[in-house]
Amino acid sequence: KVMTQTERDEIVRLKESGKTYKEISDITGICVSTVKSIYSRTSTKQNEKVYYCKQCGKKLVMIKGKRQKVFCSDKCRMYFWRTHVSNFRHSQFFVSITVSRFH
Repeated sequence: KVMTQTERDEIVRLKESGKTYKEISDITGICVSTVKSIYSRTSTKQNEKVYYCKQCGKKLVMIKGKRQKVFCSDKCRMYFWRTHVSNFRHSQFFVSITVSRFH
């Protein structure tokens, strides 16, 4: 039997409401191992986080195993830091060092 998306969603909903795999199995009539398998595959897809560029709001594409992106491009990154320099502590520290070296 092929399982419908509605049945998969019901398994995720029951699990996230606090039911055990055994209880879900009894409610749905699906064996425990299948319930576990469906929940692990379905819940990870639904819980994937979506990240957006801090500057322009464009959706970011994450590459598994790489560092999390914050900006979609160098252009957005540089513009963001140029326009938000005074909001961050480290930039104030570097500005004060630069000023003191030239005086």
